[in-house]
Amino acid sequence: MTKFEYATFAVDVTKLMIRAKLDHEAFYKKLNEYGAEGWELVNVFSLSQVEGVTYEITAVFKRPLK
Repeated sequence: MTKFEYATFAVDVTKLMIRAKLDHEAFYKKLNEYGAEGWELVNVFSLSQVEGVTYEITAVFKRPLK
């Protein structure tokens, strides 16, 4: 059975809500860095406050243990 290790990175979007703009280029660069190291993106989810305002976007990766 294949065993995996996991990694995450989070983007704080609270400061972006004023500008309503995510730095897509930096986000994609980070995704590609993980991909180049053998990580597979398995999920992206947002964390919200009580009123439903998103404050963080988290990406989850996995790769087989070496």
